[in-house]
Amino acid sequence: MRYIMLSTILILMFTTNIMGEELTKETVQALITKVEVIAKARNTNQLEKLLSEDINIVINIQANGNKQTMRVAKLQYLSMLKQGWEMCENYTYEISDVNIKIKNGLAYVSSNVEETMICNNQQIKGTSNEKSIVKLIDNKLKVTEITASMKL
Repeated sequence: MRYIMLSTILILMFTTNIMGEELTKETVQALITKVEVIAKARNTNQLEKLLSEDINIVINIQANGNKQTMRVAKLQYLSMLKQGWEMCENYTYEISDVNIKIKNGLAYVSSNVEETMICNNQQIKGTSNEKSIVKLIDNKLKVTEITASMKL
């Protein structure tokens, strides 16, 4: 009886590892929470693991009446974040108003993000509306697209 129970437990553990993550509102919300924790810790190495290799990143910035659109690759995005985090202090990052819709094997996420930091003795506050797409790739949830519209 013990061997049957042990075998059942091992089989369940093994199949859970093979199956990996699932694409549900709950798992996507957990991913978003993970991103928030990673951003607060300023950890680009951990963030890199959550982004797909061919992620599409578009950043629309509005500051002082000027608008600019940037399209960046994954490594360029991570490098920009790392440089910014190293130059600034008292960094805060908050995600709110998260809305997740699952459709055709993709999670469509919209949220608001507020960031504050002090750079060169000047406080900077930015707010953005972000739209992301999350997909299951090799049994792992990955962000495949980010479109951020920021106001500084």
